[in-house]
Amino acid sequence: MSNVEEDVVGAGTDNPDADIEEVDSTNTGTGTGTAGSGGDAALTAAPAPTAPSESVEDADTDDDDSGGLARGLDAFKKPAPSAPVPLPPHGQGQKKKTPSQGEGKSAPHRPPPPTSTSTAASTAGGATPGRQGRGHVATSVNVRVGTFNINGKPPTTPDGNSVNLSEWIGAEEDSDILVYGFQELDEDAQTLMLNLTSPKVEEWTSTIDQWLPEAQYTKLATHAMVGIVIVAYVKVSLFDRVTNVMCSQQATGMMGFGNKGGVAIRFDLDKTGFCFINCHFAAHQGAVEKRNSDFRDILQGLNFWEGKSSEAGSNQVLQHERVIWLGDLNYRIHCERDKLMNLCAQKKYDGLIKMDQLGTERDGGRIFKGFDEAAITFAPTYKYDPGTDFFDTSPKARLPAWCDRILFLSVDGFGIAATAYSSHPEIKFSDHKPVSAMLKVALCSDEDAQVRRPTKLVALHKDPRPTTVGDAARDAVSSARAMGGQAAGRLYESLSSFRSMSSSGST
Repeated sequence: MSNVEEDVVGAGTDNPDADIEEVDSTNTGTGTGTAGSGGDAALTAAPAPTAPSESVEDADTDDDDSGGLARGLDAFKKPAPSAPVPLPPHGQGQKKKTPSQGEGKSAPHRPPPPTSTSTAASTAGGATPGRQGRGHVATSVNVRVGTFNINGKPPTTPDGNSVNLSEWIGAEEDSDILVYGFQELDEDAQTLMLNLTSPKVEEWTSTIDQWLPEAQYTKLATHAMVGIVIVAYVKVSLFDRVTNVMCSQQATGMMGFGNKGGVAIRFDLDKTGFCFINCHFAAHQGAVEKRNSDFRDILQGLNFWEGKSSEAGSNQVLQHERVIWLGDLNYRIHCERDKLMNLCAQKKYDGLIKMDQLGTERDGGRIFKGFDEAAITFAPTYKYDPGTDFFDTSPKARLPAWCDRILFLSVDGFGIAATAYSSHPEIKFSDHKPVSAMLKVALCSDEDAQVRRPTKLVALHKDPRPTTVGDAARDAVSSARAMGGQAAGRLYESLSSFRSMSSSGST
């Protein structure tokens, strides 16, 4: 039984302190959360986004790593709509309703209560469609995204001061939205074995708060699963334009443990649906297919609202106009050690990136179809001797790799452009270097809202894995051989899933 912490501020109101309510429930490997949802607590009457009546063009992958920076600048020249039209269900910012005691899941347009232990701050009321009558509304926003595997370290220095995260947080760059993801926030064995949310979550999110400009940002939500944490902020000036804040999670660790998997926050900014996913994929050089499997499990397993879209399928992540995927993806570099170390020493990253496992898997069309990533011009972000800039000198001598990544997907193929992508080697206390990206994100116009859901992207990401027990067993044996010392545990995990498939009638 897991214990997951979630802290959601109900957006779309002028008073973020209204109707604050504590919520408690329990959760297993997957979970959803909404602003003000949980058990018999107040629930947000947020309508479930719907699929479009028309399909959009295929968003084919541009596998050149520079694609994210090179594409999309024309999107930000688009003029604002000349006249307002009624908002579609997605992002309409309805007033939130508080159900009566004992009201069940049948309430219309109400997302499911979170099946996690949550701390949710919800607000009654909310921005109404009348907000269209305001003056000029920006057609793009600046989004700061950061990912950091902190290797179980505390947010304080040995002398008791807070660690300096200012360069990574980058709040001084006038971002409109800030989203940060942590992995390995807690390496305590009890936290892992009991699938608990780490008590260190509050310590680290409070540390971020300390580095934000005073009174300029509002925290939208925090969601944690064991040691994987995501937190999102928005500028106070944009707060009343944000609606339908929801959280979800999907565990992919052995036997359902949440030390690996993904946590997500989604919300609507005007008519544009944003989805941010922070993940931690399987480790080890040879576990490429397990990492691919983790991606597919998270993509299919995250659920934010009840029901399924008849046109876009059950994949709710791809029913957003803007998807940003960050985290410790754990993909390694397929290269002999001496050659790899020489290329790193010479900073010949162009040669190294050609051997990057993530790039190879994307080129082969196996994962992240339609996603972009800005060009990597920085040193591998893993693995370092903590406190130094030296790659691993331990007896294990792990190879350097770009484990920590930020990718993004736009339904129209050009709505996101990366203006910066970098690591932060000045932060040395972990065995990873944190990574950040600055993204220029176009907001959907009234015309865009009519054809909004990437239905063909759902087909592109159809799960290619075997659906029969026999095929799955053969794949499990092959994967176990590739994973060497981890074979027994992974094979047990796979066999457990086969039993489930058998009991459900799959043949």
